[in-house]
Amino acid sequence: EMADVAPFTVTLSSPYLGESTASSNIYQHGSSGNRQGYQYIVSFDDVLGDLPELGVDGALLEGGNTNIEVTNCDWNVHQILRTYATGSSPIEGYFYLVYCDEKTRMLSFSASAEEIKNAILSDITSIHSIYITHEQDFGLGANSWAIQLKSIDGDAQVFFAEGHLLSGGTVEATKTCPVASEGQAQYGVESVAGRRGEEFVVTLEGPSSVYGTVNHLKDGRYLAAYTSPRVGTYSLSVQSAHFG
Repeated sequence: EMADVAPFTVTLSSPYLGESTASSNIYQHGSSGNRQGYQYIVSFDDVLGDLPELGVDGALLEGGNTNIEVTNCDWNVHQILRTYATGSSPIEGYFYLVYCDEKTRMLSFSASAEEIKNAILSDITSIHSIYITHEQDFGLGANSWAIQLKSIDGDAQVFFAEGHLLSGGTVEATKTCPVASEGQAQYGVESVAGRRGEEFVVTLEGPSSVYGTVNHLKDGRYLAAYTSPRVGTYSLSVQSAHFG
């Protein structure tokens, strides 16, 4: 619950166990007396890597047509497929998409979102569910489609679009992230995808090997802990580790 007037204090429904901050920004939609909602931008230390999506429950919201949602971005899950005109002549021809080691059938430069979806689900076995919408027609046959990978095997990958059979244009697939409040430019905020942060291994080398633990604290600072041997001469080694 948020107070209607300054200082706009926020009342939480349960105790907050995280770290305190002296000042936090609160974003609200609409002018006083015509409030359309509230928007909160939550940022995490980027060293934490890719975190799970926040859960949200709006069952206790009051008012007509109220809802609440979390806008987040998973790496490579959201992509834009776009054809570009390279001159003044209309685009013609075909292209295909490559995902990992598989590719789709030939797709027309004017393919519908449904045609692209059906080709991907039929020809690429590692993609089980996908959402595609036609975003915009740029003229001269240039188009864009928004792609969201819903169910896949392994980590999401960016499509490679091959357009050597196109004339008058090119085609490209790029990763993107959803925008909160996209319909209102003054409040629009693009979400950010996270990636796994740095990992380290700490070791004491001497008459025996002693392995410690390394935990991230905040702002790129880590805490290394280990049990000191009782006797002997040891050297401390800290190394960057890679998953694989």
